[in-house]
Amino acid sequence: MQRVWAQPLRQQLFFALVFLLAPMLLAAGGLGYGEYRETVDELKEQTQATAKRSAAAIERELTGLDRMGRNLSNNPVVQALDPAGADVLLTPQRLQRPSLLSIVLVDKSGQLIGRGTSEETFPSGWPELASPVLHKGLRVVTALEKTVSGTPYITVAYPVADRSGIVGAILCHVNPQLLVSTYD
Repeated sequence: MQRVWAQPLRQQLFFALVFLLAPMLLAAGGLGYGEYRETVDELKEQTQATAKRSAAAIERELTGLDRMGRNLSNNPVVQALDPAGADVLLTPQRLQRPSLLSIVLVDKSGQLIGRGTSEETFPSGWPELASPVLHKGLRVVTALEKTVSGTPYITVAYPVADRSGIVGAILCHVNPQLLVSTYD
């Protein structure tokens, strides 16, 4: 210690500052890192909670879509493939669900019977959907596609059956981005 005091005043001040500042800088660094970890953990928890709420909201929307598809498929007007009656039933469905871009009723051959209002036109896609819908009576969900104007959508097809068997299908064109935004 004697050697430090024998040094010129400038060096003595430098050593004093180093010995005083070093512990403060280490403490500040430790506190900063602790705060960083807490912030990261908090953001992680918030992200997980938001993801779970979003997933629950999307699940609720899809369940509602499935319920609507089953109810429409069991409606006698839809089963009879009545164009005027089908339009009356389909239009309110489209207006009540922001994520539902279009809803159409087609017969076995893919001919349009009725439609809810829609600003977009969608490629039929019926030939790819026909087999699982008509022969197996399954609900079918397509891969993500885009309209000519660039709107993303998936098609969900529900079979329509009467006493004689499957007579057609209800095709719902859904924008997955709007499923999420209905939650926000």
